[in-house]
Amino acid sequence: MLGRRILAAIVLGVATACVSAHGLENFLATGVRVGTSLDPHVSKFAPFTLDGNNSVATVDYGTEVGGLPWFEISSLSNEGLQIEVKYSETFGALNLEYSDGPYYFVTGLANSFRVETFNVTSTGRLSAFQIQGGQRWQSIRLLSKGSVTISNVGFKASFQSLSYDELPGQFESDDNELNEIWKLGTRAVQAACLATREQPASWRVDSDGILVESQRPAVSHLSTGLQNYALEFDAQILRSGLLWGVGWPVFGVGGGLTISLTGEMPESSSFLNHNYTLLPRNTISLSYKWGLVNQTTLETQRLDSFALPFSVQENKWYRIRTTASSDGQLSVSVNDTLVFNVSIASYPNGPTSVNGGFGFGAWQDCAARFKNAVATDLNNGTVLYSNNLTMPDSVLAEFGVQSNPKGVCLDGPKRDRMMWLGDLYHTMRIVDVSTARWDVLGTTLDAIIATQLANGEVAFAFPIGYDAILKVGGYTFLQDYVHLGVLSFYHYIQGSGDVDYLKKDWDLWKQTVNFVASRINATDGLAHLRGPFLGGANGGAAASCITVQVLNKATELAEAADDTVSAQTWKNTSATLQQTIRSKLWNGDKSFFALNLDQQDSFSAAGNGLCFIAGVGASEQGSSFVDRALGLLALGPGYKDDTTIDPTNTKISPNTNGFLLEGLAKLGTKSAAIRARALMHTLWGAMLADPKTSSGASWEYVGLDGSPGLSWFTSQSHPWGGAATYVISEYVAGIQPADGVAGFGLKSWVVKPEFGLLMGLRKVNARYPTAFGTLLVTWSVGCSGLDVEIVAPRETEGTFVLGSFTRTLSGSENITLQPTPTLDGNALEDERNTSISNFNDSASAPDPAADPCRRVETL
Repeated sequence: MLGRRILAAIVLGVATACVSAHGLENFLATGVRVGTSLDPHVSKFAPFTLDGNNSVATVDYGTEVGGLPWFEISSLSNEGLQIEVKYSETFGALNLEYSDGPYYFVTGLANSFRVETFNVTSTGRLSAFQIQGGQRWQSIRLLSKGSVTISNVGFKASFQSLSYDELPGQFESDDNELNEIWKLGTRAVQAACLATREQPASWRVDSDGILVESQRPAVSHLSTGLQNYALEFDAQILRSGLLWGVGWPVFGVGGGLTISLTGEMPESSSFLNHNYTLLPRNTISLSYKWGLVNQTTLETQRLDSFALPFSVQENKWYRIRTTASSDGQLSVSVNDTLVFNVSIASYPNGPTSVNGGFGFGAWQDCAARFKNAVATDLNNGTVLYSNNLTMPDSVLAEFGVQSNPKGVCLDGPKRDRMMWLGDLYHTMRIVDVSTARWDVLGTTLDAIIATQLANGEVAFAFPIGYDAILKVGGYTFLQDYVHLGVLSFYHYIQGSGDVDYLKKDWDLWKQTVNFVASRINATDGLAHLRGPFLGGANGGAAASCITVQVLNKATELAEAADDTVSAQTWKNTSATLQQTIRSKLWNGDKSFFALNLDQQDSFSAAGNGLCFIAGVGASEQGSSFVDRALGLLALGPGYKDDTTIDPTNTKISPNTNGFLLEGLAKLGTKSAAIRARALMHTLWGAMLADPKTSSGASWEYVGLDGSPGLSWFTSQSHPWGGAATYVISEYVAGIQPADGVAGFGLKSWVVKPEFGLLMGLRKVNARYPTAFGTLLVTWSVGCSGLDVEIVAPRETEGTFVLGSFTRTLSGSENITLQPTPTLDGNALEDERNTSISNFNDSASAPDPAADPCRRVETL
């Protein structure tokens, strides 16, 4: 056994302030290449000229950025030049007609399109009106004859961006790739977490009505219950065309009917890149679901098109009337002239009903005004809705396009630009170990609890431009997201230590915990959920073990809130549920927790990960799972979701693999450590491997070949794919809150580096934000053993644990310890070749030859 010397030092009064939102700056381009075609091999950014010989610039920002695009024009040969700008998280999408868009799922307080065309009329700064939420790459193409010189390009930042050195939490080790993997989650949460009013309104409203550009229909939340009605409004095309929607929900998975009207489009005001095949002049196009073109998982059905009986001019007001009858008839008239009257039932791919909300929008590069909207009952003429659309505050709030009313953490800056509870869980965990943006997390939780229904259920997702109290988000489906919402609340309290915040809305959160507990079936004693994302709907491992985790953590919250009755109730319920899971779901012959009560021979990555995270699985069960069962899920760079998945038609989820990763870390065995390290390098390493696809942030999905898993549609800045960040801080560096209420805010902490040692690391230097300042931990394997230094805030105390050795550290002690921990000496040996099937870490692992203690013998 290797000897070990452990030096532990508690240094008092060392603290750094928690990060709060501060003034946002500009994101500037870092690289550019000018030529006749796009090229990712950029040089350091410098002013450039586009002309007939070199018409396109490839611009690289080096990492995920977002905000309002701007361009500094230093010279142009003539007025009225046109440039086409594309935005993308991957380089390859810049070659596509629509780049990596459009995004029609929600308005998201952003441009719905990833292509934007500008008229360049003078020198100086040229700015866009709407946000481009997230991208690394940009192309700028000159469409006109002539030349233009651009001295600088960038974005007025829409989110806070800190350098690695500025982060309250940090991680560095002798595994360089692991260091970069840790940063992926931190970039993703910075791009996703937005302070209150940080995103500008995406409409402009004045006495002439609303001005809409390049955005899918934004739906009036007051209109979603409409049926058998006529909608009338005044409309004016400012450029190319306009569109409106009927039969739309504020939030839903099916979209609605989009009616797009193009005008005469005179050459003097039209863009040279307009697609006249998609949108001909003086035409109304009718489509269903998501806009006019398909985008990966957002499919569109083009139903019909109708020639206008006259030319619609720009800058002229027209009165448009749409009828949506209860029998499925849909008609449109312009200035009292009927354009079409059709039965929706005549379209096989159309909707079954035209009931629902209406909204206003504009297709890519189109701009239009709307005002004086009135909806009346088709039977009796009763006015159902009336709004002149000229009052900015009320109109922007009604249509969900106001500046974000609450600070909120999104699923991703590019898409969906919504708050999803399932994503928030990983966001919360990453923030706790890195950015400490508890200000935004607190307002996010305020918004979540405002969506609560009478039964305690909260919305699993909601769009950020509407006030949360309107309850326009999603309910009754994805019920495990409610569980993840409660766990997010727990980790906020655990990380921030804000017990006053806990007590403020405790009665409401208690209702949500009771809703979670109510999902336990009285007959079989297991959790049954409607449409859970993680699977296990019918009493399965994922649904039941995440319920255990909620009950366990809610017990701690109840204790902190002085609610002893709830604490005892949930503790007892958890104990009973754990016993039931062990007796009904553990497959001892095959060594896994079953996918569902009626699928005993199948299992999932997330389900088993959650069972070990929650402590349901015993250590011997964990060891047998890792050694006997886990390999059955191995596929490509990671593990498929469950054993029923067709391996030829799937992708790898860093979300579900994240639960598995923490489950392996929780087990803490050598075999689990080997597989955890392999998983981090293959799955999260894929996000770093290619500069053409790397955004510097964690991805939503990864393909079997290591490419973005949803092709161009993939969100490549997605915190739900960043679990490796908090697993590295908490298990590899070994810094964790102590168990129970004592660990809130890390008032009490634990440093336990064993898992990092089992992974083969020899040196770690980490920072971890607490409610009292920053906790710094350094450990390294030296010639004589293990050296450890701990620097902690004055108000805290902690415990160092290694194997069977434990030492409590507090007060003003400076201690030198020489214990003999009972940690397997082989833990310090590098494991180079044992991993998931395709793992080869020779390039990223610490170099054994660099070990100063390596003994070289010669004969």
